[in-house]
Amino acid sequence: MVMRHDPGPRSGLAKLKGSGRRRRGAAAFTLLELTVMLVVIGLLAGVLVVGTDLHRVAAVRMQARQLEQFNTAVAAFRLKFGGMPGDLRAEQASALGFEPRSGARGHGDGNQLIEHCTADMGGLKVYGCEFTLFWSDLATAEMIPGQFAGTDAGADIQTAEAAFLYFPAAALVTRGQLIVNTDADRLLPHWLSIMRILEMQPDGSSTSWSSPVIPADAEALDRKLDDGDPAGGSVHMLATPILPGPFAPGLIGGPGLCTENGQYNLTVSEGVCQVNVGLSSQ
Repeated sequence: MVMRHDPGPRSGLAKLKGSGRRRRGAAAFTLLELTVMLVVIGLLAGVLVVGTDLHRVAAVRMQARQLEQFNTAVAAFRLKFGGMPGDLRAEQASALGFEPRSGARGHGDGNQLIEHCTADMGGLKVYGCEFTLFWSDLATAEMIPGQFAGTDAGADIQTAEAAFLYFPAAALVTRGQLIVNTDADRLLPHWLSIMRILEMQPDGSSTSWSSPVIPADAEALDRKLDDGDPAGGSVHMLATPILPGPFAPGLIGGPGLCTENGQYNLTVSEGVCQVNVGLSSQ
């Protein structure tokens, strides 16, 4: 007779122990997978941060290059045509094939300032005239890329998209424009300003625009082009987020704005800076 071995309870216990070891092994493998996954997520997050920083550095570098190119174009235009783009005298502009202008104040009067013009109705300052002729003159002379709808009348800018018909896009910020700002009281009367137009009526009756550059990028651009001082040099800041009028006076300083206590307010990560870069007077 063949005797069969009865596994008995002990063999069953051994099975349970083996099963427990397998379960513990499976749990340990799951924890290992989780650890690897967390490490991978951390690495990806680090790559994303580094990539974002590199993108910002590249954008600042591109903006600096764009401003330098425009500055060079203005200097070359003045050397070639004997006047500021947009401000060429009416007879000279017509003879050279530029957009016609009347020669009145702000209409190509040759006074070396880039100015608004005054509307006949109500004496309002009209956003256009030499401010838009500036860019169309440079483009017509093939000194900057693109074509711009310079006009000797008010510019019909009622939407943000329409602004790009008259002004070039800024390289640093999305939907930002480069606009000429004339301030005759400063050492450098002509400034290229980075701002974002939101809405504007051609008769000058209402305007809204924003200061789109974050303080960290403004500081980086200032240090690349100038001295890093937001209130001095050939690069300076206006620090009010929303202002009425095309070039209403800005404020330097104040909590939550572009600068505070004479320094860039790096605690702010929103666009609150209007960057102004002086054009060469030569």
